Amino acid sequence: MQIKQLIQKTLAERGWTATKLAREAGVAPPVITRILSGERKGLHSTTIEKLWPFLFSVQESALPGDSSHKAA
Repeated sequence: MQIKQLIQKTLAERGWTATKLAREAGVAPPVITRILSGERKGLHSTTIEKLWPFLFSVQESALPGDSSHKAA
């Protein structure tokens, strides 16, 4: 799953806006908006680290190569 899709899924499942996700994760709101608009295709590793807890909690199978791991 691409980062854009993961962010969209996170926003939908939590009922949040891009601004709320950015604020909660401690990143600049334009970063999220640019990803969602397609203006940016990737993120800096420190930004991914900040977003990870929010994105990971939505879909644990998003880990590359982790198709065998199922959440209990």
